Amino acid sequence: MISLTSKTWKRTMRTTTLALYILWAIGLGWNTRLVEARDRPNILFFFVDDWGRYAGVYAEPDRPSLNDILKTPNFDRVGREGVVFQNAFMHVSSCTPSRASLTTGRFFWNCGSHAFLHAGASDWSQHPDPYKEMVKFPDLLWANGYYARKSQKTIDFEASREAAGEKTVPSIRYQRYGMYVSEAETAADRAKRIEETLSHPRYEMRRVLKGRAPGQPFFFVYGTINVHRPYQADSGQRLWGIEPDTLQGRLPRFIPDVHDARRDFADYLGEVQAADAMLGVMLEELEAAGELDQTLVILSGDNGIPGMPRGKTNCYDLAVRAPLLIRWPAGTQPGRRVEDFISLIDVGPTLLEVAGLSVPNTMDGRSFYQQLISPQSGWIDPQRDWVVVGRERHVDAARVGNLPYPMRAIRTKD
Repeated sequence: MISLTSKTWKRTMRTTTLALYILWAIGLGWNTRLVEARDRPNILFFFVDDWGRYAGVYAEPDRPSLNDILKTPNFDRVGREGVVFQNAFMHVSSCTPSRASLTTGRFFWNCGSHAFLHAGASDWSQHPDPYKEMVKFPDLLWANGYYARKSQKTIDFEASREAAGEKTVPSIRYQRYGMYVSEAETAADRAKRIEETLSHPRYEMRRVLKGRAPGQPFFFVYGTINVHRPYQADSGQRLWGIEPDTLQGRLPRFIPDVHDARRDFADYLGEVQAADAMLGVMLEELEAAGELDQTLVILSGDNGIPGMPRGKTNCYDLAVRAPLLIRWPAGTQPGRRVEDFISLIDVGPTLLEVAGLSVPNTMDGRSFYQQLISPQSGWIDPQRDWVVVGRERHVDAARVGNLPYPMRAIRTKD
């Protein structure tokens, strides 16, 4: 008689389930399309909690904005050497449903328990939970040879088992930049804390590079939470030199342009710059390993700025307009800006196609692979000029009896 540990049993069931996914999908007309390992890029998905469309690369000369103030050299490098998507949108501006929709490629209202922020708060015991059976694109990458890993607050999939090589790299505690560095009492202590904070993404990148088998492509999601509240008051000014009053005339027009509002935005922008610094050390590690140009680097966020009118949990642009920057030297021409509308539920289908896999026809998202590889800028597909956004509820107690509090919107170029 063979005795299986819970971890072994879970992994066995995962393998069996993915095999059934593939057989089931073939029956529905989804043809797996494996490509040679050497043709499949590594994928680094840098996914920032509550990062709206803020980076220097989004600055517009004729329209003053907060992007004029930001110093984000690493975000800007990805955009400059890759593709800037001008009209990308979160499907829903609430953490759990935003991430569930991204990982499944499904509209959030189809995601059962994960259509809401507190996925475990509602009682699903009397109802089937469709989310449990949904195909998740990282699992399909794993099933087709990718070393799939994640760190911090990311998306829902079961990561590849930690490999022996990965264990040789130190495991470093994650620190929130502004809150941790602000505690320093001396310049030396501040420098030490900055290095400690940046060591986490650096070593996590090294762990992935060490853990995969020779020649094996990786899929790695790194999810920093710096940009999520709370912030250390005035850390934007003290740590990053972002003077609040330099933001005057650059706030969204519906936000009171007063000193305290500018202070709060300065702290938010400081955390955006901290996230940029974290990406920078990961790019350094990829470059040192000779893997940067073999890696598709994709940057985005799950929600817009929190705690502001029209911000996170709403359907306005401040809540749902997303950063989306992709660098892929083997597949894209650098310096392009694409106007086509992209929803973040389209990310999974696109990465599957990049990896040489056809997209399950159960996914609602539409691959933007052609927009990614096209040599053109501007509108690639003129019919791709809208996205749907919405929300059911943000917290389970929004209405008596855990009822939803739904919103829907269609965003067009007008």
